[in-house]
Amino acid sequence: MKNIVLARVDDRLIHGEVVSVWTPSLQVNRIIIVDDEVAADKFNKRIIKALAPNGVKCNVYDTDVMG
Repeated sequence: MKNIVLARVDDRLIHGEVVSVWTPSLQVNRIIIVDDEVAADKFNKRIIKALAPNGVKCNVYDTDVMG
């Protein structure tokens, strides 16, 4: 991770403000989510990744991987 522009702690994960305002204005190319429940649930993981805007990679990790 060469250049982290913004780090945020938010229990909403990906939501409208992130997708419609922050992602384009900060020219985001990756969203990283650390959440044990989402990481363990394949369906929720797919939904979260689908919410990311086109051209933005989305990774979901559990806290053990990031620790």
